[in-house]
Amino acid sequence: MELLFLFKGLLLGLAVGTPLGPVGALCISRTLDHGARAGLATGFGAALADGVYTILASIGLFKVGHVLADLQLWLQLVGGGILLIVAGCLWWRHWQPQHTQEAKQHDVFYILSGLFVTLTSPTTILSFLLFFTSLGIQAPPGLSAMVAMLCGVIAGSMVWWVTLSLSLERLGQMFSATTVRAINLTAAGLVGLFAFYALAQGIVGFSLQQVQ
Repeated sequence: MELLFLFKGLLLGLAVGTPLGPVGALCISRTLDHGARAGLATGFGAALADGVYTILASIGLFKVGHVLADLQLWLQLVGGGILLIVAGCLWWRHWQPQHTQEAKQHDVFYILSGLFVTLTSPTTILSFLLFFTSLGIQAPPGLSAMVAMLCGVIAGSMVWWVTLSLSLERLGQMFSATTVRAINLTAAGLVGLFAFYALAQGIVGFSLQQVQ
C-alpha cells in the first residue's frame, strides 16, 4: 500500500513541478546568476510547498468547496502582489546591459523564498487539484500511506528541479552575457504576467461576490 502511494506521489510531484511557473522562472534566473546550488535551493522550497498541499489534500481540506473558493481569491490577490514584487526585482536587476548582479544569499533564503512564492502562487493550488484528480489519486487511508505519498511528491518534484538546475548551469556556461540577460528579462516578464493575471482574477472574483 505504501509503495503504491509513494509511486503516485512521485507522479504527482513530477506533474506539478514540471510546468513552467513563477518559481520555475525564479529558479532559472538564480541558476544563471549563482549556479545550480541556488536553483536547487529554490526548487527545494517549491517541493516543500508541494508537500504542504499534499498534506492538505490528504486530510480532505480541498474537498470543502467554499473554503477552497475563499482561499483561491485571497491567494490570487496576495500571491499576485508578491509575484509582482518578485517580477519587478528581477527586471530591475537585469534591464541594464551591465546589470548589478544580485548578491548571493544564504541557501535558507532561497529555500524560504521558493516555499513562500509557491505557497502563495494562485496557479499552484489549481494545478495541484487538477493533477490530483486527473491522476486518480485518492486520499491516503492512513498516516504511513500519507507519509509515503508526501515523500513521493517531494522526491518527484526534486527530480525536475535537479534536472532543470544542472542542465541550466551547464548550458549557462555556453551563453553570452547578452543571452543570459535576455533570459533573465524573459523570466521577469513571465512572472509579471502571472502576477497581473492573478490580480485581475482576484479583483474580478471579489467584485462578483459583492454583486451577489
